[in-house]
Amino acid sequence: MQVEALLKDAENALQELGKLDKNSVVYKNVGELMIKAEKENVKTELSERRDTYDLRLKTLERQEERVEKKYQQLQQQLREALGGGSGGAPPMQPTVGV
Repeated sequence: MQVEALLKDAENALQELGKLDKNSVVYKNVGELMIKAEKENVKTELSERRDTYDLRLKTLERQEERVEKKYQQLQQQLREALGGGSGGAPPMQPTVGV
């Protein structure tokens, strides 16, 4: 998942920043440029970005759970409408991942 990769990148960058001493020179990407920046400012920006990605990931996980529950409800309604009820037919599998 793309958000997970972004979250991991932000966490790794924060870890690496933590290893640097106070006087280290730090650069950050701004578009296609790399600009010299204050270590603490970069650390703050990365922390905010990490928190945003973490929130997005949790939101997507909740949405995925809701979609899965709705899918199962619709699947059960379809079985009942076709007269299958809780019959011996195997459960249908989703054809597209969420």
